[in-house]
Amino acid sequence: MADKVMPDNPCKAIRLFAILRSFSRAPKWVPTEDDVLALVDVVPGEYQAAIWAGAGEGLRLGEVLGLEDSTRCIDPDRQELHVVQQLRFHKAS
Repeated sequence: MADKVMPDNPCKAIRLFAILRSFSRAPKWVPTEDDVLALVDVVPGEYQAAIWAGAGEGLRLGEVLGLEDSTRCIDPDRQELHVVQQLRFHKAS
């Protein structure tokens, strides 16, 4: 719709509030340490840091994907992680 590729919005009649309300009532699942370790075992190596950042630091997906390998985000001397940005949209190439 935003790119004017589609003439009509197929979601126009969908009430987003009703959909999101049902998500908040869904049972919450918090992975155990064993769950996280099992996930790290099956995820390719280049993605394992994302699992550790999410599980160990409580980062959301957009925050993990917005991390940079720089002192702007990571301060090894002080052992601090700074969330200064998040990835909200990535245009496929």
